Amino acid sequence: MRTKGKPFDWVRARAVGGRTLVRGRVALRLSKFDFKAASHDVYGDNEKELTKDAIDCAHEMIEAAKIELVGENLEMYAPGHSIHEVGTARMGNDAKTSVLNQGNQTHDIKNLFVVDGSCFVSSGCVNPTMTILALAMRSSEYVIDQMKRGEL
Repeated sequence: MRTKGKPFDWVRARAVGGRTLVRGRVALRLSKFDFKAASHDVYGDNEKELTKDAIDCAHEMIEAAKIELVGENLEMYAPGHSIHEVGTARMGNDAKTSVLNQGNQTHDIKNLFVVDGSCFVSSGCVNPTMTILALAMRSSEYVIDQMKRGEL
């Protein structure tokens, strides 16, 4: 973009982000020597409408600021391209509605802990690292406690 009347006064714009709803599925293949997960996330109508609204708002701001738009990319990036995708292994008390307990331990496999952003039920669109680190520390304390009790 550039300010009208000033051809060399360039401004770089940044993409917008919004909340992606958790949908789709995650397929897990577990074996003695192998663990692979394949996520099958897709954008739905909610994300497409958020993107359209963000583009419309950006165009309104650019026009109001009297800035000439010299190029834009209107394509949605693939999930995980430039944001921190989280979720898919929801944390909760009920094994029917969640994968992990409060210590990031799976409900079904006692010695399997998932210590990353998968446990998030919801999240902002950026910077989950400090929360992940705090959850990892809490999970580590939970493992130590479970081991001391002889439950793990």
